[in-house]
Amino acid sequence: MIGINDVWRQFDSPHQKEGHVYPDEYEATLRRLAELTAPVVKRLFLLTPFYIEPNPADAMRARMDEYGGIVRRTGEAVGASVIDTQAAF
Repeated sequence: MIGINDVWRQFDSPHQKEGHVYPDEYEATLRRLAELTAPVVKRLFLLTPFYIEPNPADAMRARMDEYGGIVRRTGEAVGASVIDTQAAF
């Protein structure tokens, strides 16, 4: 579930940018964590972050979907199973 607060803070505290984790940093960090973890576990699951908002055009939901795409790409790259929790909502 890494990512929910990373997106939320961009909207909750837009002027405190030093605490924000933008997509490029998020992707690099998640990739590094997944690459270190995948070889030492039987099976790795990555869950997309979600925002309970049915309108995909909503700014925060759109950003959350962007982070979900990063999770999917990372999962494919490291052979992890990806669970799309946004789709469940």
